[in-house]
Amino acid sequence: MTDASLPAAGVDEDDLIAFAYALGWRAAGSAAGAHRSGTVGGGSDFHDFTAYERAPDGRRIDPRATARDPFGRLQVRRYKTRNRIGVEMIVDASGSMGFRGDVWKPALAGRLAAAVALAARHNGDRFGLTVARGGDAQVLHAPGPAPAAAAIDAAVAGTVPSGRGTAGLEAAAAALPPRRRLVFLVSDFRFPRLALDELADRLAIHDVVPVELADPAEARWPRWGLGDVADLETGARRMVLFRPALARRLSAAETDRRAGLGARFSELGRRPFRVEGRLDLAALAAHLLEV
Repeated sequence: MTDASLPAAGVDEDDLIAFAYALGWRAAGSAAGAHRSGTVGGGSDFHDFTAYERAPDGRRIDPRATARDPFGRLQVRRYKTRNRIGVEMIVDASGSMGFRGDVWKPALAGRLAAAVALAARHNGDRFGLTVARGGDAQVLHAPGPAPAAAAIDAAVAGTVPSGRGTAGLEAAAAALPPRRRLVFLVSDFRFPRLALDELADRLAIHDVVPVELADPAEARWPRWGLGDVADLETGARRMVLFRPALARRLSAAETDRRAGLGARFSELGRRPFRVEGRLDLAALAAHLLEV
C-alpha cells in the first residue's frame, strides 16, 4: 500500500448531486451521524419504554406509558442514536481499464468518486479512496472527512491503468478496517471467476456496492475480417480471424460473465450497478436505496 496526495482540479461540485444511501444494517460506534444505529442514547429514533430507575431522565417520562404500567412505575422513553459510518472506494486501475473506445474509464471512475465523496460529506461520513494497479494498492485519500470533489475527480481521472491481475484489489480489501463499511468497488470486472470469488470473500464483512464500468465499444466485435487483438493486462497480441460464429461465442461469453458477476455480488447483498458509457447519478442514487 502506498500513499499519494490529491491534485486541486477537476469536476465542479455544482454538476453533481448529493445522494443518500440506504443501509440494511445498523451503524456502530459513537460518532454522531445520519444513520440508524443500535446504540441507546440521546438520539431521535424511538426505541422502547423502560422504568425510570433504569434510565432516570425526567424529560422523557411518558404519562400514558406510566398509566399503563401494571406496577405503577414511572416509564420513560428511550431512543437510539444516529451514527456516522465509513465509506470506502476501491478503484481498479489494472491494464484492462485502459481500453479506449467510446469513453475513458478512469474519467468515469473519477466522476463517480467525486460524487461518492460529496455524498459522504453531506451525510457526515468518513471517506477513503484507494486505487489498485495490478499488484499495487495506492491510498489516494486516507479515511477521514471527504476532500473537495474536484480533487478526487482529478486524482482518479488522471490515473494511467497498468499491471495485471487482482492482487492490488485484494490488498486494498485486506487493508480495510474490521468494522463494517460501505465499500464502492469500481472495476470493469474483467478477470477470472476464481479471482472474483477471492475478492468477494475478502469483502464479505462489508456492505459492497459493485460498480461495473463498461465501454459500449467493447461489445462491437467485427463479424468478418482479420484483426490484431491485444490483451491490455499482459500486453500479449495475436491476430484473430473474425467471423459470425466467433462473434456469437464472444457475445455468449459476455452474457455469462455478467450473469456470474450479478449472482456473486447479489450473495453479498447488492447487485452490481452498471455504467455503460455515461454515469447516470440519478440512477445510481435510486440503486443505492435498494437494500
